[in-house]
Amino acid sequence: MQSVIEHQTVGKRGSARKVARRIVAVTAHTGVELLGIRRNADRNADHAGRPTRSSLASQRVSSASKRPNAPRSVHSATAAAEGSRIKQDERAVRQQAARRRIAAVQEAARKQLAGALLGPARSGLRRLASRLPAVPRPRLGELHLAFAVAVVLAVLALGLILQPGLPLYALMQQSPQITLPDGEQTAEPLRIRLAARDADYSAREEATEVDISSFLGVHTTEYELASGDTLSAIAARKGLRLDTLVSFNRITDARRLRAGDTIKVPNRDGVLHTVSRGESLERIARSHGSSVNALLDANDLESARISSGDLLFVPQARMDSTELAIVLGDAFRWPVRGRLSSGFGMRRDPFTGTRRFHNGIDIVNRPGTPVRAAMSGRVVHVENQPGNYGKFVIMRHPRGYQTLYAHLDRITVSSGQYLSQGQ
Repeated sequence: MQSVIEHQTVGKRGSARKVARRIVAVTAHTGVELLGIRRNADRNADHAGRPTRSSLASQRVSSASKRPNAPRSVHSATAAAEGSRIKQDERAVRQQAARRRIAAVQEAARKQLAGALLGPARSGLRRLASRLPAVPRPRLGELHLAFAVAVVLAVLALGLILQPGLPLYALMQQSPQITLPDGEQTAEPLRIRLAARDADYSAREEATEVDISSFLGVHTTEYELASGDTLSAIAARKGLRLDTLVSFNRITDARRLRAGDTIKVPNRDGVLHTVSRGESLERIARSHGSSVNALLDANDLESARISSGDLLFVPQARMDSTELAIVLGDAFRWPVRGRLSSGFGMRRDPFTGTRRFHNGIDIVNRPGTPVRAAMSGRVVHVENQPGNYGKFVIMRHPRGYQTLYAHLDRITVSSGQYLSQGQ
């Protein structure tokens, strides 16, 4: 293996040396030829600049034969001028011939140098082409099939691109030509159409206006409750929702408000949110249907960093309906109207006579009186306990509340049924 590599290296070096020698030989030969041409041109120029006596005599003879009556001095000057002009013409002809020969020698040298340099490259390419596997020429039928497939694909692509409704399809359509009307009678309908178009654009702009009130800061004013005031009436006068006043003032029982108490009235609707551990602005905004920018602007926050226990005003958010009903005292309704025979708390047991804790209220009424759901919820238990609750129903409500209806005459609902408040 080593001997083969050495032989190939020597071969490559030998070929490179041959190329170099050939280039040197061509350059030297070209230089010798150009030098000889230059010397001949200079020698001819020198001979042309020094006219011989024989030539001058012949010129004088020819001039004398032409002008026999001319003086001798005039004849000599005319012959000299004529001889110099002839020599200049001969010098110009020799220079042009020398230039052509120099150009021919240079072109021949350029071709020889190109052959010396490109010859090894051409031979290498021939050897490489001889080693490559032969590629079969495609048949005429295969070319026709490939062309047909390309045409079909191009038509399908154009059909997909130029579908109606696409921007490119609109560009391909011819632009409508606008013809200006002549005269006042035909110009009036055009002005009407343009006015209608401007009104349409104005209506669209008004419809797309952005409500920036949700990105403004919150400002509050104080209001002192007077006798006869209600939260709903105050909210209506201030242009706010009832749950905004309840949430902003963190009211837990509206029935405990008294005249003289002071509440804060914000300048727009929203609710207060207490930040829990692990909450972020993104999570709070997503749960209330708001945005992080609205929270930052409404609470004058410089960054999104919040801590557990912080109070945030969430613009346009709403309170939970059940929570609001509990605050207003409307969460539960009387299931039935009648006489209250026993209240909630300690009492004397009507069966044993001992004092026990009563976990409900007893309402006396006629048998068959309808008992209604005190709060919306779902029936989760139906049972009959003779000697205790008798026939009873348990309902489950939002926020973990449950109600039990006992001592019933008969039951008309089933477990899993959803009931609305008052049903």
